[in-house]
Amino acid sequence: MSLGELRGLWRGKTFEVAEPIVVGGVVTSSDKAGNFYQTFTIEDASGAAEIRAGMRDLHNPYPVGCRLCVKLDGCAVGVERGVLQIGLMPASYSNYAVDYFYSKVLLDKHIVRSGEVVEMSPLRVVYGDLNDKKCGRLVCIEALMLVTETEDNAEPNSETATPQPATWRGYRAFADRGGNRVYTYTSDYADFAAEEVPTALCDITGILQREKISGVDGECFVLKMRGKDDCEPSVDSAM
Repeated sequence: MSLGELRGLWRGKTFEVAEPIVVGGVVTSSDKAGNFYQTFTIEDASGAAEIRAGMRDLHNPYPVGCRLCVKLDGCAVGVERGVLQIGLMPASYSNYAVDYFYSKVLLDKHIVRSGEVVEMSPLRVVYGDLNDKKCGRLVCIEALMLVTETEDNAEPNSETATPQPATWRGYRAFADRGGNRVYTYTSDYADFAAEEVPTALCDITGILQREKISGVDGECFVLKMRGKDDCEPSVDSAM
């Protein structure tokens, strides 16, 4: 089954798979820089999914570009931040949509990787292309500019307010030529969190998510970068 078909089975509530269904894909994220924690993402031509591994240093057994299959029988499938997730059924008291596998034994039971590693290129999109079906995919948006002013509707100390100079830590707002805003999210534990955000035009690559950000109306599209190299100077100098 394709990842797009698997997402089509979701009806707004986490469910457990009780059939011998297999999905596959190529790994697109990395926890090496610390911005992803105990999870990694895969995608095929139809969509993407987050694997809730529950272990660290996943970039070693599951490097970017490696192909793998996931045997879903006994797994849970849900959606969080717009991203399809695969793991285990959460406890009734859990806040997780899908729980982690938490052990190598379970990962080896459900995940089989090939020895093949392919070069991964992000899907290049513009703001108008963004939608829930692309959430979880590795995308690149070109010619973005850091928004330096505080959001009009943000609280004075909101995490969406961009300090001067801005660092990557937390949420940062960027705008395209049309003024459409997308955000980046960087964990405090990422090794590039304290580095300054470029103020020139840049192309940003990341795993696409949709979420509610404090101080901003509605849900926003968010790019979760794998490392500082996912932000590159834009060759397009016109804005």
